[in-house]
Amino acid sequence: SDVCPSDLPLAHTQEVEVAFALSKGCWHRGLATEASRACIDATFKALPLDSIVATVYPENSRSIAVLKKLGMQEESRVFGVWPDSLALLFRLTRRDWSQQAA
Repeated sequence: SDVCPSDLPLAHTQEVEVAFALSKGCWHRGLATEASRACIDATFKALPLDSIVATVYPENSRSIAVLKKLGMQEESRVFGVWPDSLALLFRLTRRDWSQQAA
């Protein structure tokens, strides 16, 4: 399977982004949520970050559902990979993450 959550600097910002990509055979099994949770948890434990972000295209409703399961909140709209593409920016704060774990 190609479950690939990764914490990478979001291009042209100081933000750290969680991102995931799965091969089609791995869809609908909760793998993106589970792997992203582990990645976010490890990142907040290792780095003194106030928040982690994610970007997603508005038509990608399944990925939006994963981000919401992780407790991320939609914050704004940003340019996607192409200048005429719009993406949604989601954010999860350390405080909100800590409250989920409690």
